[in-house]
Amino acid sequence: MGKTCDSLHLDPRTEKALEKLSIKQGGNKILIVGAQFGLLYRGYAVRQTRLDFSYNEFGAHSVGALSMCITHPERFVSSSYLHCDLPGDKLSRECKSLSSIIGMDGDQMAYTAGEIYRAQSNLGSVTFFCPH
Repeated sequence: MGKTCDSLHLDPRTEKALEKLSIKQGGNKILIVGAQFGLLYRGYAVRQTRLDFSYNEFGAHSVGALSMCITHPERFVSSSYLHCDLPGDKLSRECKSLSSIIGMDGDQMAYTAGEIYRAQSNLGSVTFFCPH
């Protein structure tokens, strides 16, 4: 990868949305949100996805997306399936052009980083939605 990224941060829009949801849902540790698992933004670069969000949409982050993976393991049975970009994650300042990716590496689930400017047909950004 070239650079070493030692810290993970929330994208500011995601951080703000999660704070609002936490307050709205009574400060609960587990938040209930609407989500889509990448098809809506299939083939989009993370940077473009962040620009195209609807007013109530924000990028999924590692903890939220990995929680979805636990409850939907059928989503990750083959490397030919759509891999998930996480536009709610930002890596350290030194690696500001990278975001998290969840996908398959052979028969194992993999968590890695990818460039936010690169669009690939086998990647789709996972997003969450705030209720009105």
